[in-house]
Amino acid sequence: MNCGSLTINGSSLDLSGHGYVSGVTPGAASASKALVLDSSSNISGINSLQTTSVVLGSATLTSTEANYLIGLTTGVAQANKVITLNGSLNVSGINNLSASISTLLYKILVELKHIGSTTAHQLALRTNGSRRLTISSGGNVSIADTATGLQIDLGSTGTGLNVPNLTFGGTSFPNSYYTGVNLAPLVTDTTKKARK
Repeated sequence: MNCGSLTINGSSLDLSGHGYVSGVTPGAASASKALVLDSSSNISGINSLQTTSVVLGSATLTSTEANYLIGLTTGVAQANKVITLNGSLNVSGINNLSASISTLLYKILVELKHIGSTTAHQLALRTNGSRRLTISSGGNVSIADTATGLQIDLGSTGTGLNVPNLTFGGTSFPNSYYTGVNLAPLVTDTTKKARK
């Protein structure tokens, strides 16, 4: 049948778009053709699709959220992007990381492991927002105090020191020699001798 117009139930059918549906394969996208899903409601062959949002199950993925996924570098943290681990389960480039609760599992195999910075900066362990142990850039250790020039510095909030075996200049002192001894504040003079 060849006709210039077609009327169905009193309504005229516009035949100008007939080419969009002619030769369509359900489930396969073709250029300049209408999209028709297959029997499983699937379709393939779409090269690009522009939309303001996508619904995945019951969740809506907006263009803002999609930008978090675009341009990722595996194993490298980037601003405003999702963090993805590399094949070795590592990620680099995080400047600061905070958590209300965190668990650190550190498994040592054969080689030496390191915790800390690769630059000349202090490393501090904190609880309740306060420093509890500080290692200076030079390796000095301060407990319950800020870093000082001393190799080991116990802060004024420290309650004591327990050393089962103590060695000074190669001479060992078992704890029976200094058990019950209180260390009074020492003042160092210009001759580097402690005032008694």
